[in-house]
Amino acid sequence: MAHTKPAEFHPAEFRLSGEAEPKPVLTIPLRDNGTHRVMAEDLDRYAKMFPNLDVEAQLRMCAEWNRVNSGRRKTRRGVERHILTWLGSAADRARDSRPRYAGPNLG
Repeated sequence: MAHTKPAEFHPAEFRLSGEAEPKPVLTIPLRDNGTHRVMAEDLDRYAKMFPNLDVEAQLRMCAEWNRVNSGRRKTRRGVERHILTWLGSAADRARDSRPRYAGPNLG
């Protein structure tokens, strides 16, 4: 029995006629010269995953990196992983740059 991929869900297909398409918060350029649309719901989800990070600013930096590094842009399939890796790395850098408690100064 062959395994088939489930059909992708496209919310735009279920919009009522005359209803405006939601605007993305920002877009990330892709390898095929298309764009990945980051919607407000995506931004909220990322902000919950990375509460100590300015997620919107990081996503703008990610989008700009992809704009200027056209040879290293991601595919539609890989862009979500790219975003999560970008945000995770930014969160790690932010955590590593915080001052650490060095203990009492006994000297």
